[in-house]
Amino acid sequence: MKKNIISIFTALCMAMTLTTACAKDYSGFDDVAEDASYAEAVQYCYENGLMSGTSDTEFSPDENTSRAMLVTILYRSEGEPTVSGGSAFEDVEADSWYESAVIWAAANGIVSGYDDTHFAPTDLLTREQILTILWRLDGSAASDEELLFNDAGNISDYAADAVAWAAENEIIENTSSALDPAGYITRAEMAQILYNYLYEPEEAEPTAEPEDESDTDAAESGAGTVIVTINDTDFTLVLEDNDTTATLLAALGDESMNLPIYNFDDYEDCDLYQYYEIPSRYQIPTSPVTVTSEKAGEVYIDEDNVVYLFFRDAEIEGEYTKIGAMSSTDGLADAVENNPVVEGWSNKIITLKRGSDDD
Repeated sequence: MKKNIISIFTALCMAMTLTTACAKDYSGFDDVAEDASYAEAVQYCYENGLMSGTSDTEFSPDENTSRAMLVTILYRSEGEPTVSGGSAFEDVEADSWYESAVIWAAANGIVSGYDDTHFAPTDLLTREQILTILWRLDGSAASDEELLFNDAGNISDYAADAVAWAAENEIIENTSSALDPAGYITRAEMAQILYNYLYEPEEAEPTAEPEDESDTDAAESGAGTVIVTINDTDFTLVLEDNDTTATLLAALGDESMNLPIYNFDDYEDCDLYQYYEIPSRYQIPTSPVTVTSEKAGEVYIDEDNVVYLFFRDAEIEGEYTKIGAMSSTDGLADAVENNPVVEGWSNKIITLKRGSDDD
């Protein structure tokens, strides 16, 4: 998915230690040689507000990275979405610099705790953990990439798909050398992985080839279907003809996208609809209109990339762009209400994939 959806994070100015100001222009850190393999990655992360130095002159490339540091980077990269309530984790201090980030990451299935009450914010991150976190953030796409690492057998079961995805998308280099999946990741390695994940060089516009008029109309309209899997049950979402759905189909490509449920049982009208957040790096255009009545099976999106799935008829006013409607609502309410929490996510998941012409 990386090749289709990467855009530069619009993160707020921050440091991995959250102690160093970001005011100075980048001119190189004393401990990052200009010819270092990760120098360009460090500069990119600095200039885009993802990481800064541990002091005005040092980056500390060999220092390790904690779980709290990473979730704060990701949280701010998504524009610091509003969170409610406190953290359920006993080891996450109230009003700490990372509390909101942990709440967001856990609620959206990006980073879960070790158990229901422990997040371990100061624990250092391993290579396979950071790759798993980015893989989840990117939609948990399947990959059949064959790993060449001479220690591939040491990769944990939970991280196997993530490492394969990272290798396939060139976020890590798939070589016959050792990966050391359980080794702690350094700040230099973190910068390089973020750079590989985010940076997409500008490409020249390809020369357009003549197309059949019917093919052009279909591509521009965005018409088609998306298969929405809820609790192991597939529903066919018939799409509207608009820029929103065309962009959604382009983002999906031939892969699937997992969406963690944003909330599921403690908001008004939770018996009528559920809502899911598409990460802001997916540039989904909208043309909202005022909607006052919704039918079961209808799906909408707002300007904040929040998708609303109505599984019962409703009369709720909102500013939405319609994505489409399910071809059948048989079993929809049951599937939504009984969708289980997925192990390892601490959340409920729905999966989107592009439908075929026969759907």
